[in-house]
Amino acid sequence: MAVGLIFTTVGAAAASVLLGRGTLNVNVLPPIKIGDYVVYSDAGMPSGSEIWTWDGSEWGYPPGSFDGTYEGESAPEGEFCFKTTSGGSSNNYAGWGIFLIYPSDHTVDLSKCENLKFWVKTPKNLKIEIQMIDRNGPKKYVYISNYGWDGTNTWQEIEIPKSAFSGADFTKVFSPFAVTIAGGNKTFYIDYVRWVGKPGFSVSISPHVNTVRVGSSDTATVLVVGNYDKKVTLTAEGVPPEVNVTFSPNDSVPTFVSSMTIQVGEHASPGIYDLVIKGTGEDETVDTCSCRVVIYDSEDDWPTLAHDFARTGYTMRAGPSDNNLLWSYKLGQHLGATAPVVADGKVYVGTSTVYTGGRNPGVYCLNVDTGALVWKYVVGSTTTTPTVEDGKVYFQAESYVYCLDKENGDFIWKYPTGTGPGYASPAVINGKVYVGTTGSLGALYCLDADTGDLIWKLDGEVLSSPAAVGDRVYVVMNVELDPKLYCVDANTGASLWTYGVGWSLSAPAVVGDKVYVGSGENKVYCLDAVTGSYLWSYSTGDRVDSSPAVAGGRVYVTSWDGNVYCLDSSTGGLIWKKSAGSLTSGSPAVANDKVYVGAYGEVYCYDADTGDVVWKYETPSEWGHIKSISVAYGRVFFGSFDSYVYCVW
Repeated sequence: MAVGLIFTTVGAAAASVLLGRGTLNVNVLPPIKIGDYVVYSDAGMPSGSEIWTWDGSEWGYPPGSFDGTYEGESAPEGEFCFKTTSGGSSNNYAGWGIFLIYPSDHTVDLSKCENLKFWVKTPKNLKIEIQMIDRNGPKKYVYISNYGWDGTNTWQEIEIPKSAFSGADFTKVFSPFAVTIAGGNKTFYIDYVRWVGKPGFSVSISPHVNTVRVGSSDTATVLVVGNYDKKVTLTAEGVPPEVNVTFSPNDSVPTFVSSMTIQVGEHASPGIYDLVIKGTGEDETVDTCSCRVVIYDSEDDWPTLAHDFARTGYTMRAGPSDNNLLWSYKLGQHLGATAPVVADGKVYVGTSTVYTGGRNPGVYCLNVDTGALVWKYVVGSTTTTPTVEDGKVYFQAESYVYCLDKENGDFIWKYPTGTGPGYASPAVINGKVYVGTTGSLGALYCLDADTGDLIWKLDGEVLSSPAAVGDRVYVVMNVELDPKLYCVDANTGASLWTYGVGWSLSAPAVVGDKVYVGSGENKVYCLDAVTGSYLWSYSTGDRVDSSPAVAGGRVYVTSWDGNVYCLDSSTGGLIWKKSAGSLTSGSPAVANDKVYVGAYGEVYCYDADTGDVVWKYETPSEWGHIKSISVAYGRVFFGSFDSYVYCVW
């Protein structure tokens, strides 16, 4: 919220708003349900607000302002106050107001407040105004002469009851305070503007989602504020078995901040639990807020592309039934995001695209509950989707395979491949890393997971992420312009069998004794995983670059024809087909009874049995091409070409 030296034309002359010298770092004060809602003070202004001036016909944000405020006039509250002077002509007006404009003209609910209070020093009557809904919404105003102002040009505290603004909708206030003065060469001062709430207190928590691993703990911050002179005791309701919630401090008089500790026992059941945080005053006054606790174990993670190294694209845990945005995080400028992976309470994402002017490509680690950056490792190019396994993060970038510490992003090792990273997300199993590269020097590599030493190498351009199951690795490779699905020995790299599938970026999915893979020949193939024998295929309207997701006897794929297909995994028969709204190569993710698919600027959630659309989420940018999706902790995570990573629940 920038406040500063502002000049605005009023009528034929100029009115100036003088805010003094230097820079004042304005803190953001959160709105509260009960108690004082501070509009202007030394401490700051409401979240998302700016100071606007009056130009004689409307309020607007003036250009050329500087940080600062006016110091002087023995301000009643703190060191600073606000000074406004009208122009020289007798018909000139001057004014300033505080307006809530971020994000996009939001409003505040002041219905629980009772009075408007502020300090004023003025030689002339002032008009006090509030405005509802938006900048063009209805206005209500009163004059301070009706509320104790005596015209002596000395500091006076004015108190105006809410009822004076007759007909105002206090549930949707866009400007909680604005003031104007008429007449030339008139100066007035304003200080400590606040709406005074009813006696009481409010309870809030941050973050309101806490993801905790079985056998560990996490903390959240509980804020208790308000006009209340008695002690408030905090308790938690809805706590599941094997979980203990404590508060420190507790039994305190507002305002106070308490640290809430969530201790999850070794035998707690993974799941999503909605808690109620309750504050109870000594006179039985009560206020509550909600908090979601997600208890997880390793089965809840989505640590690699398509969930696991068999690339099944399936988790037995439930995904979200709604499309609420929990958070989004912007990577460096002009960077597209890979598919995120989720492990141990953190999100790991790479940069799939570096546009002209792209900054800080690499791998980012984010907090799963807030999207806050934990660490980032910057490289000089795009990266593949990372894989998290055994405390390490593996990915390709530039002409290397990288291994980092997953907790802090520290470098462990890198292996030179001599060519670009291609498309392959590493598969890590039995202490070995399987990863492929593209181009004329492309190859499938097997590296030691701890040291990065080469174990074996199979020459050929790798077009897909490898699937690793038991002692076999499945991958689409182009050798001498003849792209095929290869099955190789995981220990030696010897080719066991091949099957021609055409040019395809589809990662094979291995379930039981079958392997499923998409094809540039507009088909989905099902082969015998042991022998490579053909079992069935299904033709779509365009190429299939998506990785099949296989769950519950069904295969889910997308095609560049813009459709999502559900097929019988045994026969290849069509069960249902639905539009994904646009061309898509996004790989489906299946969580329990739902299928999640990314397209251009949209994510769809389908009923896994019927194909009915459960919900759709649209990103702010239509250019946000979304590929693979991860589902973990009851949330959907996806990266977009619009430079953002999203978490929806």
